[in-house]
Amino acid sequence: MRRSVALPIGIVVALLIVILGVTQLLLPVLAASRIEHRLTKGGGSAHVSVSAFPALRLLFRHGDSIRVTGSGLDVPLGTGKAHVLKNLDGFHSAHIQLTDVTAGPFHTNAFTLDKPAGSSTYELVLRASFTPARLASYLGSALGGGLGGLLGGLAGGLAAGTQPVPVAVDAQLVSDGGNPRVISGAGTVAGIPMGPVLEAVTAAVIARM
Repeated sequence: MRRSVALPIGIVVALLIVILGVTQLLLPVLAASRIEHRLTKGGGSAHVSVSAFPALRLLFRHGDSIRVTGSGLDVPLGTGKAHVLKNLDGFHSAHIQLTDVTAGPFHTNAFTLDKPAGSSTYELVLRASFTPARLASYLGSALGGGLGGLLGGLAGGLAAGTQPVPVAVDAQLVSDGGNPRVISGAGTVAGIPMGPVLEAVTAAVIARM
């Protein structure tokens, strides 16, 4: 009797071990592929790797690490308030390094976002540019609300033209309920604080993930 009971239990345990092994192999690959597809929806290329043990944690947006590289991406610029950092907060460490990214009127030559292992602070390095003419055109066709008003103030503080205005920032962000919030290093351009702009660009990138 004991042997007849032990056999089905052993089979169930063996099946569970197999299932866990398969998910450990497949879930990180599937998660990385899904993120790559979302990032490149507007064009460009991306490579993503994620790790988590057990891998089932990925179903709840938790893991050990996530690394993203990409180039030539085009992401829509929103308000910066969409709880997007919840996609990264559950990872022990995160590293995102992108080049040649377009976000609204901004052309980003380099975008790097790092969360060191165990830290709750994100390190942002942004090297971007925009032209007053492109900014004015974008404001006239796409964006309203608070960010639209901020960018309108930025456009108003600059002479019209097609010469690129550089934006070089090294800043620190934290997750405020999943929303990116700049806590230091934002600076200003044409007298306009860049913090909300950085938050919006960061949100635009992370929202694709």
